[in-house]
Amino acid sequence: MNKKVYIGIMLVCFCFSCLFPVRLPAELQQYMISGIITDKNDESPLRDAEVRVTGDKEFSVKTDIFGYYQIENIDAGTYLEVTAHKDGVKISPSILRIASLSSNRTINFSSVSEKSEDNSRSKKVSQSATSQQNKNSENENVRTIAKPASGVSQSQREYVTAVNSLFASGQDLEKTSEQEPVPPSKTTFDLSGKVVYYVSGLVGVKVVVNDDRKLTTNTDINGYYSIKGLKSGQDYTVKFIRDGFTFDPPEYTIVNGNKNFTVNAEASVSKRKISGRITEGKNAIEGVSVKII
Repeated sequence: MNKKVYIGIMLVCFCFSCLFPVRLPAELQQYMISGIITDKNDESPLRDAEVRVTGDKEFSVKTDIFGYYQIENIDAGTYLEVTAHKDGVKISPSILRIASLSSNRTINFSSVSEKSEDNSRSKKVSQSATSQQNKNSENENVRTIAKPASGVSQSQREYVTAVNSLFASGQDLEKTSEQEPVPPSKTTFDLSGKVVYYVSGLVGVKVVVNDDRKLTTNTDINGYYSIKGLKSGQDYTVKFIRDGFTFDPPEYTIVNGNKNFTVNAEASVSKRKISGRITEGKNAIEGVSVKII
């Protein structure tokens, strides 16, 4: 075979091998586990929390400033138990088990400060005790009005006013009892996530929300993106775009968004058509067989 023809065929094979990576047998596949840890109350990220993986393999990583963690190169079929921990913080779920890892997995956790939880519990106990005292006081007032002290007439205004000024002024006891104010609902929320290619973040992916140019951003060098200030109570469609790649999911719909949301995506090389000419000098050569290996 002509040397130039052989070199041309080898170049074509090399291009195809770059565009279509060889898939490893199932027993040699490796996957990753990733996710974020956010505060249960305000959806803020939890930094420096330790995520531990035990079972057939053992790993340990810490979340970054975005609350994100990523564990790579885990063999397919591995049994795993995933937990997250940080001093002074309660994280749920407490443990998550994977019987046999067969794909990249996203595992998110939510957290709440133990101090905040204790304060909330104490506040509930205090409110319950106050409520019971108010009920006892109301019952006592009612009994007193119904059965005034000996020698005192119900028609005496001084007695009624002294026992319960609310009755004398015509106010309603239930409306005057202390009630915890209802916090206003959030009017906006934030969208964030990460786009990965195999086990690495993919830079330069355009993330578009509702095909709106104002709601468009690109992933950074580590594959992260963030879009802030989306209006609550509306539906949003998130799309990922970069030439030469397809994404899973290709798009994601958020229905009636009202809290901070995370949408991650996995990229793969899209199929391409390859064409060209095989020549010897300036002359084209016909009848050359080109194979994809």
